[in-house]
Amino acid sequence: MLAELGALRDEGLVRFIGFTAEDNNAGVYKFIRSGRIDSVQMTYNLLHQHPAEQTRPFGSMFEAKEQDMGICTMRSLTSGIFQK
Repeated sequence: MLAELGALRDEGLVRFIGFTAEDNNAGVYKFIRSGRIDSVQMTYNLLHQHPAEQTRPFGSMFEAKEQDMGICTMRSLTSGIFQK
């Protein structure tokens, strides 16, 4: 799949390749470390901070930053859990 997406980028049909991840797992790290992905969208909010947990020197956000990838967050407002 990444090869096909890369071919589309090489042909100028797409500018960037990205993916969305709900959690940290081996597949997420494999995509990030592939060198073929430009951006990642991940859950990050007050309740779900382990993509960039400051008490540990690892997490998918740190990995993406190390690869100079664009980072977008989803559910930043915790999906409305604090709304009345």
